[in-house]
Amino acid sequence: MTNLHTWVYPWDIARRGARTIAEEFVALGVNAASITTVYHSAQVLSLISGEPEIVFPSPGVPLWEAEPNHLPGALNGLQWSDFLSDVADAFREYGIALRAWTIAYHDKYDMAPVMNAFGQALPHAPCPLSNARWLSEAAQTIAGFGVFDALEVESPGFVPAFHGYHHDITGIAIGTVENLLLGLCFCETCCRAMTEAGIDSEALKELVRRWWRRFALEGSWGDEPFLNLSNLILAEAPLATWLVHRAEIVENNVVNTALQFPGKTAIVGPALSRPARNSLIEGGRLVPSAATDKLESVVLAYSSPRAVRDDVRDCLALGWHAEDLVVGITLVEGVVEGLNDVMMRVNAAWEAGARRFSFYNYGLLSKSRREWIGKVAEWMASKGDLQDGGVAGSD
Repeated sequence: MTNLHTWVYPWDIARRGARTIAEEFVALGVNAASITTVYHSAQVLSLISGEPEIVFPSPGVPLWEAEPNHLPGALNGLQWSDFLSDVADAFREYGIALRAWTIAYHDKYDMAPVMNAFGQALPHAPCPLSNARWLSEAAQTIAGFGVFDALEVESPGFVPAFHGYHHDITGIAIGTVENLLLGLCFCETCCRAMTEAGIDSEALKELVRRWWRRFALEGSWGDEPFLNLSNLILAEAPLATWLVHRAEIVENNVVNTALQFPGKTAIVGPALSRPARNSLIEGGRLVPSAATDKLESVVLAYSSPRAVRDDVRDCLALGWHAEDLVVGITLVEGVVEGLNDVMMRVNAAWEAGARRFSFYNYGLLSKSRREWIGKVAEWMASKGDLQDGGVAGSD
């Protein structure tokens, strides 16, 4: 089993060289790499080499579909399949497993978008119900390359209305309730699913509008206890019923996708111990199901050590086994200020029962921060739990 991973952009691998990257990973104790296959819009500052490089990935475009001269960064001009084959050969030689990091329903401008209660399309947020087939078809395509040991799916549900869009502009604070009311989908597919679940879509739409009008006109929720999403859901039964039903649909789509991929399918998601923001808005909190042997959970534990501990405990309480749980920890400046901050998070996750970690993101980091991964590997080795080599998901 691999238990020390890192996310890495393919353009960083192309820029530095697959063999060089593989050698660096081995030196640091990394035995699995999650490389991007589909990404969202971004302006990425790569620090993988001595000179900085600003990279603009094509939002939502699968790299296997892009023309060589439209591939981002150092990938430009390369054939994706040839590049991938070269990476796989180099990484396998050094015992490094490959994982396909795939952004699902985010910034796919050729897909049917979320249509909110006010009839407005959210082009950055494809509706996962309307576009359900895309994910399983992508899994089949990725499996067809024959080089990936695991599939990592990020954003398998509904992207919030405000989600770091290019130059978000708003004169009010957007919290969990506002994000839900502005981003709850009422497209034809969702409305049909509401009807099938016994929910009056027009009544629910009016409920959303009514609460938003009150907020917009009064500038606050007044005396109502709807300052958090849980209270709103408890007070509005049709909304609660739909969110639960919608979560089941999203989960079924993930499970069906996992069945299309020969290895493990890992669901990359925010901290599960805060379900109101990170689960209900986005479509549900995935729990182990009949397809448990096909699924992994990658929890993005980017908060305080105490929150990281709670995240891990929450996942294990939901029924995830430690061998199927990967704790994602960012190393970027501004979130963690020093190696001690990183070790406190790793230790908190370890004490809670986690044994697998993934670090974000190799090419974004300075050389000194990349070396922190090696420090974590040394610490894990001292615990007697770090295994060299292996294949993701294997015994």
